This record gives sequence, structure tokens and C-alpha cells, in this order.
Amino acid sequence: MRVICPNCSHRLEVDAVLATGSTFRVRCSKCEDRFDVDRVTGEPVQAGGTSPEPRTDAVGAPVPDSEEQIVAFRATLAAKHQSLMILGDLELLGLDETCSEAAARHAFLGLSEQYDPTRYEGQLSAHELAMVNDLRARVGRAFQEVSVLLRARRERTAAVRVAPAPPPAPPAPPAASPASAPSAPSATPVEEPPTSSIADPFERGTRALKSGKLAEAREQFARCVKADPNRPDYRVKLAVALMRSGAEEKRVDFQTVESHFKRALEIAPDHVDAWLGLGAMWNLRGHPNKAAHCFKQAQALDPGNVEATREIRLYQMRKKGSASSTSARKTGLFGFLRKRG
Repeated sequence: MRVICPNCSHRLEVDAVLATGSTFRVRCSKCEDRFDVDRVTGEPVQAGGTSPEPRTDAVGAPVPDSEEQIVAFRATLAAKHQSLMILGDLELLGLDETCSEAAARHAFLGLSEQYDPTRYEGQLSAHELAMVNDLRARVGRAFQEVSVLLRARRERTAAVRVAPAPPPAPPAPPAASPASAPSAPSATPVEEPPTSSIADPFERGTRALKSGKLAEAREQFARCVKADPNRPDYRVKLAVALMRSGAEEKRVDFQTVESHFKRALEIAPDHVDAWLGLGAMWNLRGHPNKAAHCFKQAQALDPGNVEATREIRLYQMRKKGSASSTSARKTGLFGFLRKRG
């Protein structure tokens, strides 16, 4: 999340999805000022603002989940972790393209509370808590992406409402009689140039990828790569669409995915998204050391990148803890490109 310091207007990149309350405290790296930020909107909170307190009992102690709920949650955690990481933003939140901003916020708050790691401290292992953190971060990213789409839709609707009506067309001139009208040679129809461009399939593919329509996304990005094979953005998007759709079908063509990411890096070695995507692929293939190398390259190019920082942190946690399960290592970053385009 990008936050602007109200004191010096310096732009900060913060990992808001790890916050547990409705607001969190930020310290500006430029002017050292400290201020509270709303976790959902990213706007600074005015002094005196209140935030909802966590659930407590009569003496103020946090209310724990029942033992039955914890057992049921642990039994499905690994499966949820693997499935939710590859869903589209709207699918993950249980929404469709016609949803309202209020419905999106309600869905986000419900899932955010469900995957709040503070609810499970002392009841889950370090590895299970890492998966809960992973899921909460994914929910936060999905809500941010859906919020961007809904705001854009609202702004487009408002623009249409305030657009002035077109002026009336001038009256047509009187038609000439057949006797007085001079004969003119028949005109040869002129073929209009095509209005579509390479940007059209790229935008359609990006929208399809965000809404989880992976087959359409593959088709549109493949058209982009065919039209211009030397654009790294096209290859990265196509590789992500292939990886996500292959993961759903449980048969990823890793050779093709890897070739697109590596070709993008040959064209643009400083392409952060290509490094992130390559790291996600190695995670999915069960090579955490290779994945960590790619995430460190992305972090070196963009020190404030939230995705790279989070994946390196998870890699370090798994390395220090007990042996991780295969399903935990094969998560990957399938939502990291939805904001790009």
C-alpha cells in the first residue's frame, strides 16, 4: 500500500495487510513524523479518530476460538492455502463484477478476521501461522485490486452522468430533383483502417487475469507476444496466465513458463515483475532456494516491494523452523501482477 506522509508529502510503501486493527502507526522515513493510517483506504487518520477494538470478554481478555473451531480450521488450512492463492481477486472474495464497494469491504473484513494470526497464537505451529499470514496478505491484495476496479467503474459512471448532451444535428439540405442533379461517377468504397491495436488485447487480457478468466487471458497475451515478441511485459503476463491456469488444471508447462520469464529478463534485466514471476514459478516447482534468489533480485531492484519482502520473510521463517510441507513450498505469487498494466 502506498501512503503519503501528511507532514512532508513523502510517499511510503508499507505492508498494510499485516496490521491487525483498522488503523496502524507509520513512521515517515524522511521527516521521522509518526501518524496513523486507515488499513483499508490508506489515508492518514485525523487525531481523535477511533478504531474498533478486538473481541474481548468482560475483563478485557481476547476471546479465543473454541477448540472445535481450531481443530476444523487446522484440518482445512493447507488446502485453503493452496486453493486461495491461485483464485482471482473477485473469486477469492466471493464476489462478481456487479458487486458494490460496500459488499467488497464487507467480504474483506470477514476474511481478514478469519485469517487474523493473533486469533491463533499459541494454538497453531509456526509453519501454520506463516500460512495464515500468507492468506491474510492475499486477501488484502485482492481487496485493494477489487477496490481499484470498483472506483474506476464509479468514476466512469459519474462521468457519463455529467457528460453534456450532444448538440442537435443541422437540418439536411433539400434533395435535388433527378432532372437537375448532375450525374456523378460511382465512388469506389474506401476501406477504413482497423481501429484495434495491440493495446486492446493487452487490456482485455489484464482484465481477464484479474477476474480469474484464465483461458481468455492466455489467448489475449499470446496475441500480444505474437505481435511484439520483444515486449517483456507481454511475456511476463503470458507466463503468469499459463502458470495460474496450469496450477488449476494440475499440469503446468514449466518449460514454457520459464522460457517466457527468462526471455523477458534478457530483454529487460531490471524487470521486477519478471523476477517475482520467476520466483513464484520456482516456489511452485518446489525449489525454495532458487525462488529466494529471484525474490532477492526483485528486492534489490525495488527495495520497497511488498511482495519480494514478504516472500523472503516467509522463506527465512520456513528455513529456521521445522521441515516445510510440499504444499507450503508450492504456493507462488499469483496475484502480484494484477495491479500492473
